[in-house]
Amino acid sequence: MSYFLRYAEIEFLFDEKTFRSPPFSVEFTVRHSLFKLRTISINLYNPNDETVELCKAIPDQSGKPAARRGIILRAGYEKDNRIDSYIGEIRSFNVKWEGPDRILTIEMIEVPQWNEDVIGKPFRDENAVGIIFKLKLGTGTGTGNVSVGKDKFYKKLVITDPMKSVEAIAKDTDSVYYWIDGELNFLEADMPPSGSLIEINEETGLLESPEAFEIPRKQTDKEDHKKPDIGYKLKTIYLPGVGMGDSVDFPVRIGGSFQGIGRIFEVGKSFSSFGDASFVYKVKAKQQTQGLLG
Repeated sequence: MSYFLRYAEIEFLFDEKTFRSPPFSVEFTVRHSLFKLRTISINLYNPNDETVELCKAIPDQSGKPAARRGIILRAGYEKDNRIDSYIGEIRSFNVKWEGPDRILTIEMIEVPQWNEDVIGKPFRDENAVGIIFKLKLGTGTGTGNVSVGKDKFYKKLVITDPMKSVEAIAKDTDSVYYWIDGELNFLEADMPPSGSLIEINEETGLLESPEAFEIPRKQTDKEDHKKPDIGYKLKTIYLPGVGMGDSVDFPVRIGGSFQGIGRIFEVGKSFSSFGDASFVYKVKAKQQTQGLLG
């Protein structure tokens, strides 16, 4: 991977217009965690009035705002084929001046994709995994994991509010969930690593030794006191293509001999086409790494 020549581009879907850095200057931050829709804040420097107009809601036939504008943000390195791609809609925007620069700030949020054909209709004699697959819509990104802690059989289930139903199914199945570009993903609550591991180390962009922390576990009727899970905070350079739900392999301490293996459950990304760019990943580690805390 070549860690040089970062770029970003913003595409307004309705108007089919794209702004790329360079020549434009772009910054963005990403906040992505379990159970919540991913949000992104974008700064586009020195746009003209026509560009600002692209952020306004699409009007209906009467001229009143009717629908939020769709937007895609992509970022990566010029000489590498791995990119970050975020699809969503504009939630809000504003324009301000900082010295000589006019800055357009766009608040973007991903939109959950549901199969409208099943909402409000009863599921009968079906398990949770089958219901999840029928409720969610794929986005073509190939990221739709569905793996639950324990499956549950429903004699009858009617989904009227998809968000509340997904929350209830996650509790019933000892699972966690998140979205990627609007596509629903389910994982076991313990988030065990699976598939190919992404190596995060000094050579691939790890900036400092991972910071260990405790993740409280929920109490149950059977066991009043559970030992906390162990998490690690990994700070890296800008790493496109690494994000929520990915399984990673990392050194517990730079220069040390112990390796940690875990799954990313929270992401904070900060990108600038002209300044610093860094990521912070929170990883739930496998049980055997607990003895390495401290």
